[in-house]
Amino acid sequence: LVVDKGVPASAVRQAIGISAGQMLTGVSLFDIYEGDGVEKGKKSLSYGLTLQASSRNLNDQDVERIIQRILDHLKHKLGCELRTQ
Repeated sequence: LVVDKGVPASAVRQAIGISAGQMLTGVSLFDIYEGDGVEKGKKSLSYGLTLQASSRNLNDQDVERIIQRILDHLKHKLGCELRTQ
């Protein structure tokens, strides 16, 4: 995720939790990067997410729907964009 440098990683983590719902069982920040390929004044944050349903297996469509909901929420609330490079 690419976001303004001033946005705390904790705010991004909180927004992920709010938007993902109950199937999110874990979030871990594993990389913060500023440099080549990231616009000046921005930083790249990489998170690992664990999604799990208690009553059934999640399929690809379930996961894609949750991820899209998270990305939409992050863009709207914090101006985050998915890093494509």
